[in-house]
Amino acid sequence: MPVDSPGTITQPTTGTGRVLVVDDDKAIRTLAHFALTPLGYQVMHAETALQGVNLYREKFEAGERFDAVILDLTLPGGVGGKEALKKLIEIDPAVNAIVSSGYATDATMSCYQDFGFRGVLAKPYEIDELGKIVHDVISSSHVNLIPDHQIHAVG
Repeated sequence: MPVDSPGTITQPTTGTGRVLVVDDDKAIRTLAHFALTPLGYQVMHAETALQGVNLYREKFEAGERFDAVILDLTLPGGVGGKEALKKLIEIDPAVNAIVSSGYATDATMSCYQDFGFRGVLAKPYEIDELGKIVHDVISSSHVNLIPDHQIHAVG
């Protein structure tokens, strides 16, 4: 656990929700699974953009929407993270996508919101950063929702 100052240990950011990790690197998929599961997330993964898009569609149509998707920017097969996001937006315009890459100088990483992403993760992942970004992206998607018990009929 990271230490902010002597004697102070920060706790990892926990949360809940379904997370889809789309990355061709098995080590990254495994790391994300082992980092996010103990923090409270249900994690599924796909190796290619096509597999990720198909899995997202399948779960979305079954009423089991993913709360966040981590998309590797460069994936094999000619369809990378940006192209995969376009397909995901067609399925679910409210998709919460996080771009991930080891190429920090790519314009998508520095201007990720311009491409429709809601968060950015540089590789290699820091576990605490991974948990915080996933938590923040999921939480920010619920900002404008009003809990049912706060809605009152005006009469």
